[in-house]
Amino acid sequence: MNERNDNRLPAGLIWLLVFQWLLVLVSLSYAVGFAAVIFMNYREYPLIFYILVLAPWGAAMAYSSVQMTRRRPRGFLVGMICHLILAILSNAALATFAIMGVLALGGSREAKGFAPLLLLFALMWSPFALFSSWAFFYLRRLRNDLLA
Repeated sequence: MNERNDNRLPAGLIWLLVFQWLLVLVSLSYAVGFAAVIFMNYREYPLIFYILVLAPWGAAMAYSSVQMTRRRPRGFLVGMICHLILAILSNAALATFAIMGVLALGGSREAKGFAPLLLLFALMWSPFALFSSWAFFYLRRLRNDLLA
């Protein structure tokens, strides 16, 4: 009866929610942009793949963000799944571009010219790989604490 009801969110979760909402805005803006391109130039059918992937993923991230603020375990699970997908893709892209960049450094003269660009692409993927991997394990810990 005298139980303390603490409605404050942990600081890590607040920063994670900011990161998630930025991802939601970017994914939905790309989906809207690709939809506009498809409606203007209807011959570009492969672009519809982006709409079918980015829009539901962004909606799932938005759903998980709202449910996390309400401390619902399902929201944490959906967030874990979304961050796991992003972590796998970003770690694969990071490794691919880094390996291609290192191999290009030892290649021909033309390949050496592209090496800095490939290493820059690898550097571009590193924040997504780092933050999404951290977010997956952080959400797993919070969900386990919530269920315990």
